[in-house]
Order: sequence, then C-alpha cells, then structure tokens
Amino acid sequence: MSNKNEMSYLMSMKVVFSKRAYTALLAETKEKIATETGGIFLGVVQDGIWYVVESIDPGPKSIFKTSYFEYDTDYVKHLSNKINRLYCDRLDVLGLWHRHPGSMDTFSSTDDGTILQFATQNNGITISALVNIDPKFRMTMYVATLESKDSCKPMYEQILYEINEDGIPKEIREITDYREMENQINNFSFTQYNKFNVQNAGAFQHISGQNHQVKSIDFSYILSTYLRKMPRSALIPNINFSNTDEEYELIIEEFLVDECLFCDEMGLSYVCNKKANNAVEFMLGDKNSKYSFEFYMIDFSRKDEFIQTASIIKQVWNALFPPGEIIVEAKKHLCFIFDGRIYLYTGNLLKNAWEARK
Repeated sequence: MSNKNEMSYLMSMKVVFSKRAYTALLAETKEKIATETGGIFLGVVQDGIWYVVESIDPGPKSIFKTSYFEYDTDYVKHLSNKINRLYCDRLDVLGLWHRHPGSMDTFSSTDDGTILQFATQNNGITISALVNIDPKFRMTMYVATLESKDSCKPMYEQILYEINEDGIPKEIREITDYREMENQINNFSFTQYNKFNVQNAGAFQHISGQNHQVKSIDFSYILSTYLRKMPRSALIPNINFSNTDEEYELIIEEFLVDECLFCDEMGLSYVCNKKANNAVEFMLGDKNSKYSFEFYMIDFSRKDEFIQTASIIKQVWNALFPPGEIIVEAKKHLCFIFDGRIYLYTGNLLKNAWEARK
C-alpha cells in the first residue's frame, strides 16, 4: 500500500463505542478522578471501523498515581476471557486507554513501549485513547501503527470516535443465548467425573462411549498437523516444571473447561489427572489412540522453576518469544507439553485445530 493510500485508509478509520463500553470508561475515570487510570478495549475491527463492545477496568492490583499508571495484567487477561464467553462471536483486544495528567494529550516514551507491544501482537496496528480533565472530560483517540516489525516506536494518527449502539453490527454485540449455555452445562455433566478425588490424586474422566457415539476421526493427526504450524513451538530440555495449588485450580476451572466441552461435542473421550508436581495431565482418545498433554504455568519470576543456570532461562525465553517479538508482561504464561515440545496455550486448542483442518 502506498503512503498516500495508507494515509487515506487511516483517515477513513473511526471507533464506535457501545453505550456499555463508553460508560465503563467514564465510570473508571470518575472512580480514580485524582490519579491516572486506564482500561482495555474489547471488540471487533471490520473494514477500518473499530467496534468497541466492552471496556474493562485495569484491575485491583494496578498502580494508580498522579503521574504514573500500570495495569494489573493477570486480572485483565482473566476478565477478558470471562467476558468473551458471554458473546456469540469472540471479542479481540483492540487496544487500550489511560488518563494523563493535566492537558497532556500526547504519548510518553513509556506509553510508546506499551502501545508498541499491543501493536506488535495485533498485526502491527492498535488503537489507544488518552483521557484528560482540563477541566472538563475529553478523550483523544489514536490509531497506532508500526512502520515495520522492527519499529522501536509506533506512528500515531488521530481518528474520530462516536457512541452509537445501533452502529455496531448485531452479530458483534449479540450475547450468547442462555439456552445454548444451559445445554453446554448439561452436556458437560459433572456427575460423570470424579473431580478432585483424593484417592486418584484429583482425577476426573469422561468416556464418550457412555453417552455418545465416538466419531471416526483421527484427531491426533489433525492436532499434530496444527501444532507443527505454530510459530512458538520449541523443544526445551531440562526444565523442572511445577504448578502451585492455585495455578492447578485455575487451569482446571478456567482453561480446560472449553477443551472438555469440545470433546463432549465431538464424541472424544478424555481423562484429567493431577500429577505430583500439580501438573494437569489431559489425556485424549480418538478412534486410533490415546495421547496426553501436560499443562503448566511458566512463571519467570520463580527461579526454582528452572534448572539453576541463566542459559536455560534464556533458552526458554527465546524459544517462547522469538527475537523481534514483544510480549506484554511476559512473566507468567500457560503452556502445555505435547510430544516432547512446549507450546504457548492461547485457548480453544482442540477447536482451533479442528477448524484449521479445512
């Protein structure tokens, strides 16, 4: 795209807020009226229009000061996953906003770094808004783009925004039908599992043949093909993984529920086991074989999670995050091991692999 065409495209962009998203932004600003604060935009971008359906708060462990602000990233990830389950279509992280002191409506060097990370993870483009109270509320909306993947600073263009509930396509703002969710809960049927059974070290299982006819699919081949295409895969030796009790509970109750629901829908059998190091072993069976995954939280702040050499930590970091790739708050990530390789887990693994087969 030529520079002229690119500028024309940027000028045609705008942001459309739902009433809920915009009101949430105002409520957060009002609550932290004496300090900086911010939030994350969730929605969908189509044809140059950024539809912001939800604006989530920055979290209780954020740092709020008169001239400094920092997001509670664990909370933001948790809440965005929770909210996503309410909508028919998946909402993406579109960008962020934060309050600036006084009339400062340009980005600081610290802001540049944060926005650079968001843009890098979002195909080189993101939106970011600055809120000022000088003395009345005003918001300035920008689209930030990267000149190249090696850019050290985003390029900013101011764009228009509006609050227009009816201007957001219905399929984007549509809430999941409660009857569909009830059916998913009923299909999941926790009575079939022996969850957190002390004698079985936390094992629970579901054999699809009890209530479903196992479909004649070779899912192991589908999954292996999908994983081979994942750019963040790497063979990492000599890591002493472990989960805390809280991390084990989180993996079971928040992440693996989606995988179990998909197995129920497809007629696949599966078993979850709690291992001695609090790892979650997820064993899956199809028409040909059984194979397993192990889920862990990698926490780079826990030195005991790695062999005590800096080279191993560096090797893990470089494998998960290739050079030139910037990750927001790359301290703790859910990963899984399959066939001797470690992968970042980004949600709905089995469903994504099934859809990618086409």
